[in-house]
Amino acid sequence: MNMTDTTMTATMTPATLSASNVPMHVTDLRSSGIIVTPIMKTTTLSVVDRAASAEIAHLKSADQKSLALNKFLLKDMPELTALHNMRQTMYNGLNLRTFDWAGDARYLPAPRFETFFAWWEGVLKPLFEERKAEFLRAYPAAVREEFDRATFKSAAGNTLRNGLGDLFNPNDYPTVAELDRKFSLTLVRSEVPVGDYRNVLFHEALGDAKAQFDQHVERQVQQMLDDQTKQLSTVLHSLSHCCEVWQESTVSGEVKVRRRKLYETTLSKALELCNLFAQFNPAGSRDLSEARDMLAAALDGVKYDALRESDTLRTQVKEEVDAIIGKFSF
Repeated sequence: MNMTDTTMTATMTPATLSASNVPMHVTDLRSSGIIVTPIMKTTTLSVVDRAASAEIAHLKSADQKSLALNKFLLKDMPELTALHNMRQTMYNGLNLRTFDWAGDARYLPAPRFETFFAWWEGVLKPLFEERKAEFLRAYPAAVREEFDRATFKSAAGNTLRNGLGDLFNPNDYPTVAELDRKFSLTLVRSEVPVGDYRNVLFHEALGDAKAQFDQHVERQVQQMLDDQTKQLSTVLHSLSHCCEVWQESTVSGEVKVRRRKLYETTLSKALELCNLFAQFNPAGSRDLSEARDMLAAALDGVKYDALRESDTLRTQVKEEVDAIIGKFSF
């Protein structure tokens, strides 16, 4: 699934300053407020239909790489529209209570701490969570309705297509659990960055900054693990499929061996993931590490040409790959 996700965040480069050359206004800012960076993660629920893109490119004699057909799923769903509108609601509140700092990072002065956090924790976050819950509750019925609109026929048997019509594909729609992870609202608090210079007076206001940042990092690490697991699952299933070998009887009664087409990119992708995951496992997942080790062992010394030509090697690799899929429920 190739949905477009949007994340509002900001990257700041701290200035290189020492205690002896910090301008007075920087010192005042550091002792008079904090930086708040809102992070709202959403998804547009749009996907690229590659098959339809290729068909249109063929009909119009166009280069397939020059176009992409985007399908906007549930674009008229009021609950999704209301949830997307939360971004503007957040911007309006930030503009009212904070000052520009750097990108999406905003400067919050100390006198506004109480009113700002009362709005963020007591108004904005509950409203975001309420609209998210409403959207997730309505989502299954909205998908069913989209299916009905795409396949509806009149009593006379005439097809009355609507919505996506023949472009409707149930596999385009993520599960409720997947969508739940794609919508979140977080606030990261930090000091005014001035390199090694540290002279913050509002420790109470910043007391939970590290904890909140750590929570944000934990969520990002979990998302990385989810992505790594999906990548590994995809390549395992591709290998299993491509290595399939079976016998087929012809009309004359002759038994022939059939095999799937094996792409070199499938094997190279599997080997690349093995190398990457050996060094990159930020979540420290034992399952990911063990699955990676088992795949590396199954492909140890395996060359593309040999795997393409040898039915025995294909069968061996498929059995070991299927064992990984079964053990870790990929």
